[in-house]
Parts: sequence; structure tokens; C-alpha cells
Amino acid sequence: MSSAFLVLTPQAKASAYDDEWKPIVLFVWPVSRIATMEPRCLSYYGFAQYDVRGRWLLFYTQEEQSAGDTRSTATLIRVMDLATGRSSVLCLSTKPQFVLLQRVTETAAIVLLASYWYVGEHPSVEWSLWQFSIVGTDGDHRCLVRGQFEASDYLDLTTIRRLDDHRFIFTNVHTELSETEQEAGSNSATLAVISTQHSNGDHAIENRPPLWSRCANMHAVHTMTSQDRIFVFAHEDWIVYSMTDGSILSSVSMNIFGPVLAEHCISRFEYRLHSGESYKGNYFICPSIDGNSLVAVNVMHPQRVRRMRIAYLMGQCYGYADEPGTPGILTRSKHQYHGTLPQEQPAIKIVAELPHALCIGYGDICKMLDLSI
Repeated sequence: MSSAFLVLTPQAKASAYDDEWKPIVLFVWPVSRIATMEPRCLSYYGFAQYDVRGRWLLFYTQEEQSAGDTRSTATLIRVMDLATGRSSVLCLSTKPQFVLLQRVTETAAIVLLASYWYVGEHPSVEWSLWQFSIVGTDGDHRCLVRGQFEASDYLDLTTIRRLDDHRFIFTNVHTELSETEQEAGSNSATLAVISTQHSNGDHAIENRPPLWSRCANMHAVHTMTSQDRIFVFAHEDWIVYSMTDGSILSSVSMNIFGPVLAEHCISRFEYRLHSGESYKGNYFICPSIDGNSLVAVNVMHPQRVRRMRIAYLMGQCYGYADEPGTPGILTRSKHQYHGTLPQEQPAIKIVAELPHALCIGYGDICKMLDLSI
């Protein structure tokens, strides 16, 4: 959901062993008219993922192509202006692992594409920044910046996320790094921040290196862009890095943090420490011992503990691509809810952030956390 449009997609029942792609439907509403109009429906085969910001919708699909006796699969990066319905499409021969809306303007959407693979004996991350603009009835796209850097091993644990309009972060979470990898820390990265700043020239910037990178053991990574900090949970410590230059600002030992959690949180809180979705700002969030509220413990100042009660119950409906009907929209209950939080659910997931509330997911249900209380 963006400030201008709400985009939902039903959950598909496609099996991992299906040979044919099934159509996926996107339902699009203007935010100002959700309650008064039917959604616009967009249907695509081979649909993979989507992102929306402002009036710009980003998604990609895969299509089979044939040239003579040769068949191949092409990846189509699609950017659509939801206000006009016009779109721009970039065709790629290989599918990028990460496709992100880096930033948007009134006239264009800037998209980050990133992939990783082995180049010789060393894993490498390659990325590029593309500008998609909608001019008249035809879409236009061009590359602005390209970059590449060496990463540590275990690429299946890699994540790339947007930090702000001009930076993104690369993380490769390890349980343990070998001595060789730690010794080669200056060459291979488990943590890196990359700038996407560019000029308005006609030629793309080539071989952009990271702003900084580190090779270190990490179990979980949490970013705080507003404070220009990166929290890293490693072994028995939280380490705080500067997002600007990668310098270490401070650290807190689990020997201090652990007893506070044991006093206030459910007994099985340890596995949540590895989940970046259990953190909000400076706080680690977990269900309380009594199950009637959430406990938020300040990571850098463990003595600062907040108890947050659940303010509203929200229902979440799931639809399927091969079943009729429109998926339900999250709606606020008329009555406050003070029930017990399920203690055996998967790790907490922050589904959506509002100015004074969080939508917290527990398995198949969502609860709204009122931060004003």
C-alpha cells in the first residue's frame, strides 16, 4: 500500500512441481475510494513479486520465448503508472534475485536490480540502477549506475534491501565464518552499504564500489535509517554500526540483555533474536510472560522496558488465484481486544507500520499494536 493506491493479490495454490504458470490477479484501489469503487484487476502469468510507491507499481513476470528450435525464459521488469495505466517494460534474459523500487518522482520510477553468482572461485554481487519513465503512450528505460563487489560464501543467505532513496544494504547472515573468510574480510563482504547516487548524464556510471563493507559473523541485522545506524546481533553481542562509514558506535552483551528478557518475555524468546522482523526502532519486541501484552526492550539500554497492550483485533482474509471472489481488506474491529497472544506462533512479523501503530502478524492472524498507549 502506498499513499495513493492499495494493491492486493490473492495467495496462489500453485505447487512447486507445476509445469505451467498460473495467472495471478492484482487488485488495485485508489486509497481515497477504497470503500466506494470496485478494484481494477490486472492479470498476469508467471507473476513473481510486486512493490508499490506513490502511483508507481513495480512487478516482474516470466514468459517463455522461442527462436526456431530454441526455447528460453525471459524476465520482464514492468513499471506501471497506476494513475494513467501506462507502463514501461524491460526484457532480461536472466532473472535477478532482487527487484526493488529504489525511489520515485513525479515523472519516473528508479528500480534496483541485483543478482549474485560465482565468478570463478569467488561469489560476486552485481547490481544496476534503472530509470523507468512513461512518456506519451510508450515507456522508456535506461541504466543509470552499475556496480559489482565480492561477497562471502553461502549466497543463499543473502538479502538486499533499500535503505533510503540513494542507498541500499547487502547482508549475508552466517552462523559461523571460517578463519579463512575472516582473514579475507577486506575482500569479501557479509555486510555492505552501497550508494546509488548518480548524475543526469547520458552515460551510465560503471563499476560503482560499496561505500563500505565488513566481513563479520552475523545472526540478525536490523537497520535504523532515521538514526543512521545498523544493529547486528552476533554471537552474544549487539553491535551498532554507523550507516555512513561502517564504524562501530557501541555494543551490548547478551549477559546484560538476557536476564531482562527472561524476566519479562515468554520462555522461548531466544529464537526471535535472530529475526529482524522482531525489532522496531531501538526495541526488541516479544510476547510477555502472561501473554496479555507485548514487551519492548531497548536493545542499547536494556533497563528501558515498555509494555504495549494489543489495542485492536484485525481480521485477515486469504484468497486464491483459482477461486472466485475478491480478497478481503484489513478492517478495524469496532471493539478493543484484550485477549491472550498465542505463544506457540511463528516469530513476530511487522506487517505494516503506521504513524502511531504497528500491524503485527502471528502466523495467519494480524493484530494492531497501538504505540500511543
